[in-house]
Amino acid sequence: MADRRTDEVHDQGFGEQSRYIAHLDRGWSLLARGQFSEARNSANHAHQINSDVPDASMLLAAISVEEGDPEGALEWYDRAIDADSDCIDAHLAAIQVRLYDMRDFEGALLHAERALGLPDAYMADLLDLHLFVLEALIAQRSMERANDRLGAVTGLNDLLQILKNDPPDDPSPQLIEFTGPLDPDDELDGETDDEDRERRMMRCVALGTRSARVFLDLGRSEDALGLTRDLVRHVPDQADAWYLLNEAEHTCGDHIAAIRAALETYRLDSLAKLPAWMPELDALRSMALKLVKSVPSLILAPAAENPQLAVVVHESPALELILEGIDPRVAVVALGVRADIDGSEEKAQPTLTGVAIYRQNLARFAASEETLEHELHVGILDELSTYLGMDNNQREALGLVPSSASPSD
Repeated sequence: MADRRTDEVHDQGFGEQSRYIAHLDRGWSLLARGQFSEARNSANHAHQINSDVPDASMLLAAISVEEGDPEGALEWYDRAIDADSDCIDAHLAAIQVRLYDMRDFEGALLHAERALGLPDAYMADLLDLHLFVLEALIAQRSMERANDRLGAVTGLNDLLQILKNDPPDDPSPQLIEFTGPLDPDDELDGETDDEDRERRMMRCVALGTRSARVFLDLGRSEDALGLTRDLVRHVPDQADAWYLLNEAEHTCGDHIAAIRAALETYRLDSLAKLPAWMPELDALRSMALKLVKSVPSLILAPAAENPQLAVVVHESPALELILEGIDPRVAVVALGVRADIDGSEEKAQPTLTGVAIYRQNLARFAASEETLEHELHVGILDELSTYLGMDNNQREALGLVPSSASPSD
């Protein structure tokens, strides 16, 4: 969440204010370099100087997020809100933690509903909050309620109009109106107008990709298609936009266009650098073998005890698979024999022979080294349960969330 400093500094002297700002700037810089303890030290110094404004609490919350402590982050975001109840960035960040990190869908929904009443929120902020409401409802599988709310979303038409225009060389009045006037305190961050303009445009793109995801989840494929086409025209180097376009084209029936978008997603994803903590292929295969052997017999019996069950690990799916329509970002794929040995008759139930793991795509799901094994385990269970056609009762027994693609219970 972008740092948007409060204008209020109370009655600090110039020297104290300068020290406060210096500690904050140093803390954000250290956080960006991954030096969490040093960043926390600077943030604590800033908080000691002035705890009556939300900035130091926002920094401490961001550090907690990066350290994988969502509960601690939420406590600091709540402190920021206590210091300034109208601090929209604190509200947005707290809702995000509730929704995505803590999976507290109802808490996120209630907080977003309350925050929609905040005064002086930019149009982009209101759209952000509306999207949180919709995402929380979708996570609760309340699709009818989400569709009902879609018509009341503020800011979506403004966003769509911005993205329908040709990509501007200069900031358009619409863009400035959508995101609010320039903040004079941005000068303290050393940001130029160009940097601020780019940040604002990228926020529009982020809101656009989330809106497209909501459209797809709610079955509004044509809306998603128009939006994603505009997104890739504005930001052709954004893999997430191409990925959504791939899904929208496929859902709308143009499979050739979907494959083209999938190939572009694949190309852009391949340029991304893997995190330093991601294991090498051999180490990842050892981890996957252990997890496959621990899969409950509910899925694999008797295959779970079959020492011949194959586990292969590659950097990414082969291009041939992308051309066949496989998800370019799939992390785990079940492997099986779908026909009798002589190939004369297709079996009703395929014989599971193994799983393929794709390291580059797995890194997208795992936020840290600490969560990697859990994400891989869930990915294996989810793929195998889907491959074997398990219903939602069986998925629940495995600790998996319900799937709309699963048979009726």
